This record gives sequence, structure tokens and C-alpha cells, in this order.
Amino acid sequence: MIDGRLLVPASTAWLASASMLAVLARLPTAADRQVWSARVVILVLLATVAFVVLTLLLRARLARWAVVAVAGLLLGGSVAAMHVHSLSPQPVSAWVDGRVTAAAWGVVSGEPVLRTQSRAAVWQQPSHLEVRLATSRVSARGQVVDIDIPLLLRLPADARPPPPGSVVHVMGRLSTVPGNVQVAGGLTAKADQLLVLAEPGWVDATAHAMRVGLRAALVGVPPRAGALVAGLAVGDESLQSADLDEQMRASGLSHLTAVSGGNVSIVVVLVVWLVTLLRRGLATRVVSALVALAFFVVLVGPAPSVLRAAAMGGLVLIGMLAGGRRAGPSVLAASVLLLLVLAPGLAASWGLALSAFATAGLILLAPRVHDRLDRWPVSRRWPPAVREAASITLAAQLATAPLLIAMGASVGWVSVPDNNGIRLCHVLRLVHETGRYLLPDFQGLPADGCRRGTPGSRLQGLVPAQRVGCRASVQRQRRER
Repeated sequence: MIDGRLLVPASTAWLASASMLAVLARLPTAADRQVWSARVVILVLLATVAFVVLTLLLRARLARWAVVAVAGLLLGGSVAAMHVHSLSPQPVSAWVDGRVTAAAWGVVSGEPVLRTQSRAAVWQQPSHLEVRLATSRVSARGQVVDIDIPLLLRLPADARPPPPGSVVHVMGRLSTVPGNVQVAGGLTAKADQLLVLAEPGWVDATAHAMRVGLRAALVGVPPRAGALVAGLAVGDESLQSADLDEQMRASGLSHLTAVSGGNVSIVVVLVVWLVTLLRRGLATRVVSALVALAFFVVLVGPAPSVLRAAAMGGLVLIGMLAGGRRAGPSVLAASVLLLLVLAPGLAASWGLALSAFATAGLILLAPRVHDRLDRWPVSRRWPPAVREAASITLAAQLATAPLLIAMGASVGWVSVPDNNGIRLCHVLRLVHETGRYLLPDFQGLPADGCRRGTPGSRLQGLVPAQRVGCRASVQRQRRER
């Protein structure tokens, strides 16, 4: 029997947190968010006290599922309101609303992302770079405040931001970021207003060097193919054009170029498989996979989506290896509750929903789909590895289909074979890049991508006559024949 005791509180907490963030994000100013989030916290605390008293008085009459459901609602609403309140402290919220010129000291906490505005004013640049900045001090209007808040740093498109982990001082104009509950505000600056105070540590420097090495390996590759490889390997979407992004959404494959549970699962499965070949025990497999997962987080950068996928992958890994399929739903629910408490802003992201639904599909639907494929006369002739891959992909696709439709993405049959083909290219690409980094003389896999003949290269006509991921040996075999 499957253990799903935590599913009810996790679902209600998620619903309350996402609803609270959606409501507070619509407020026009940071000051309004501060006032209303404080009021919500007080109301939730009063409701919690009343709920505890009522539960003690009527505990014999109340159903257990109702008690845990209300507890989840109170937990989700309170953590979301406190999160929004922490992002709008005074006097920073007044400076953000007043669009004042300010100076900030902090650490670059992510890779730059190129944003293009479809409706930019005549005096505005249509494109700019955005990078997250974890501040430790903000100064404006003759006042200096030591405070730890995240800001969204906007720079010109031709600027060269420092690598993640760099300590910087930047002067710019503060502004609100409508609808964003992940940062306290935006800071728009020019390239010459950014000063690097200290270089990143060796961990951040190593991760940045590997990312730069990946981009250098893509020199000479067609732009669309290079953008796909960068997104598949380390979730780097900075090379993708708007046209390519739209075509990925139309083919139902936009999730492949964002670091998610799929990337985490590939890393974990490869490490567990290698350690299993060495005939090591369960504890060794779990620890090795967690260490590899931690390094993967450092490699791709500690963005919110990366932390979400890593936390869920780590907890699900422990639960699946320790408790099997029975404990899977409870581990998934516990990971969602943990993420909502530690990072409430993730509750309003589509990424968390896709990761949770896909993981639930792998736990609950994949065994049933695999049994159906074993009994179907057509699929019974397939190799066991192909049936296993098809069942996993179909389970995740079925579980996430409602969310993809709500997001406006397409859900087509072609995404099933393409998912498996691209994931194979992804695995080989990771092997190639790891070998190049550790062994300078490693020749391994050519760097110019998958041929058209592989399933992952078709993408519903996305990249006709171009290479996509890892080079296939189809044409070489034809020449040998």
C-alpha cells in the first residue's frame, strides 16, 4: 500500500502559498506589499490560535484529514506572507517606490540572462541583461542600511557582468519588478557603474570555468544547435533566440532546456549505476549520488529552479532507495513542504508544479504504464531498456499534460520519442564535457552534435538539416558499408 499521509497538508499548503503570493504580487508598490503582508501574518496567527483551541475542544468530532488540511492552509499562507514582508523592509521599499539612485554592495548569485522587450519605448534599449544580486548593504539619500535582500540587476545588453560569486559594488536606479515575488526590486545600472571588489572563490570559479568551456566547445556549431546543447547540458538558455524558444514551446519540449528533475535524474542515475557496477552498498550509492548532485548544483548555479530540482531529487532519491515506491508519495510531499518553508517564492512558479507532477507520475504511473507495455503485443517486442524509457517518459508526460495545457504549451505525441532521444544526447554530452575537463587529451565525443537521424534531433521540424546534441555514427557506418 502506498503511503500518502503527507499529500493532503502538502497540497493545501501549496495552494494557500501560491494563492497568497498571487494576490500580494498584484499590489502596485513595495510599501503596499509590506503593509498587507504584515496584516495577513497577524490574521493567520490569530486564525492559528483559534484553530488550535477549536481542535482541542472538538478533537473527537473533527476528522483527521480536515485537521491536517487546515494546518497546511495556515502554514502555506503564513510562510508566503512572511516571505513577501521580508522582501519589502523599510527604508528600502520607499526607495524602490521612489525610484531613487542607490548604491549596493553584494555578491553576484547567478549567470546573466538576456531579456528582450517586445514593446520598448523610443528612449529604451530593447534588450538588457538581468543578473541576481544578493546584497549585504544598500545606500541611498545619505543613509546606509546593512540588509540581506535579493535585487535584480539590469545591465546593458553589451555589458560583461562578472562571474557568479564575485563581490561587487554597483550604483544605479532602484525600481519595482511587477509580479516578481523573488526579489525586493530592480537596480538598473550602466556597465561602468559596476565595480568588482573581490573575485569568486575556487568553487564558483571552477563551475564558471566549466560553463565557459562548454560555450567554447560550441564555437563553430550552428547557433540553434549550440543553444540546444547549452540548455540540455547545464540549463543555459542565454543563447536561445525568441524564435527557437517559441518553437520549443510549440513542440512541447521547452522544459528540456531548463534545469529540472530530468537533469537531476540523469546525474543521479548515472552515478548510482557506476557505483553499482563497483558492487558498493546502498549507503555508498546514496552518498555518491548526493555528492554528485551537490556538484551539479554548483556547476549550473544556485538558481531557484536548480535548488528546487536538487532538493526534490535528493529527498526522492533517499526515499525511493530507502523505502521504495510505498514511501515515494510521502517523500515527495515532504520535499514540497520543505521547499515551501525554505523558499516560499517557489510556490508560484510553474517549475515547481512541473517537477512535482512529473515526479508523482514517475512514482504512481510509471509502474502501471510499464505493465501495460509488457502486455501490449507491439511493445512486448521492444528491448527491456526501451520499454523502461518509454514508460518513464509516458508517465511524466501524462502527469504534466494538464499543467502544460494551462501554460499554453503544446502536448504532442512527438515529444515522447524526442524526450528520450534528447536525453540520450544529454547523457553523452555530459560524459564528453566531464572527460574534456578532467582529461585534457580526452577526445571522446565530437563536439558538433547529433545528426538529423536521431529521434531527439527532429523536434517536430525544429532544427531541420542541423545537428543538435551528440554526434551519431550513422553516416560513418554507411561509409564503411
